[in-house]
Amino acid sequence: MMTTSARRRLGRGGPELSRVGLGGADAGGDWASVSRPDETVCAMHAAFAERVNWVDTAEAYGDGRSEEII
Repeated sequence: MMTTSARRRLGRGGPELSRVGLGGADAGGDWASVSRPDETVCAMHAAFAERVNWVDTAEAYGDGRSEEII
């Protein structure tokens, strides 16, 4: 489990982000086989339960599929 000390401020006045984030590339299906979007949603819920507060996604991940699911 993460603690509040596992966060860092982005820049001088930006938000505090968890040092660990959730990568969304697998949700796009280009580099891994995610056959069910609910698997991604379950992973997101697990990450949020551990106080992860940022998710990496990009249009390039599955031609936008990752962003749609996330």
